Amino acid sequence: MTIPTKITISKVYNYTHKTSLYKNFFFGVFLILIVTTFTVLSRLRISIRDESSNFKKISLTHIRSLPEFRLRTNIALLPRNPECTHWDCFNIYRCGRTGHDRIAVYVYPPRKYVDEEGFSATELMSKEYLTLLQAVVNSKYYTANPHEACIFIPSIDTLNQERLRPNLTSRALHSLPL
Repeated sequence: MTIPTKITISKVYNYTHKTSLYKNFFFGVFLILIVTTFTVLSRLRISIRDESSNFKKISLTHIRSLPEFRLRTNIALLPRNPECTHWDCFNIYRCGRTGHDRIAVYVYPPRKYVDEEGFSATELMSKEYLTLLQAVVNSKYYTANPHEACIFIPSIDTLNQERLRPNLTSRALHSLPL
């Protein structure tokens, strides 16, 4: 009667040994999956940071010495769309594409827009408009990456209509990308 007990002990030992091998195997596979997942996610975060670091925050300090941008007069301007409303002319699908929980706003870098003869499209930026741009650039909604942006603000001061040259200003606005 002692022999059957030895057989049952060896069966129990083999059973527990096999289950511990399976447990170790699946634990090892699980660890490898976790390490691989963290490695891939960390590399994705690094590449996302690299993309966003290519764009620099604009500087609004040297407003009196802006780079000049020559506007060409031979480019035909599109006529104004009188039916342009929020629902027709605003691409709402650009908002929230980057996974942010906010609306991203891009401010075009300030330039001095001049025609072919050297006449400026606008005069110097007013203090009010400069304050407005600084508030946007310093807010949490600002993005330096125009491809993340949902709203685009030109750095052309259009607050005072008397200081504008409408034809040149419309050409300057037409020359802005996006």
